[in-house]
Amino acid sequence: MDIDLNIAFEKLRQMELEDGDLGAVYWHKVAMLLRDAHQHRERALAAEEQVRRMRSRKTKPVLSSRFDPPVGSERYLLKRFSP
Repeated sequence: MDIDLNIAFEKLRQMELEDGDLGAVYWHKVAMLLRDAHQHRERALAAEEQVRRMRSRKTKPVLSSRFDPPVGSERYLLKRFSP
């Protein structure tokens, strides 16, 4: 669910201008908290998607060729970890 925060920021800015010095500081901090919360939410959603992609790659079966060296053998380790 995407929410357009521009309307909220415009209203908070209007309240900043109307409430004088102390009110302006208060409403500015509220706007910054709202912005930070939105950024944290976006990062959390991106991290969740990344974990979901990693898990889907991890659960796919690994198909091996009959010509592959046995797992754990020296040839396997050299093939797997050599540049």
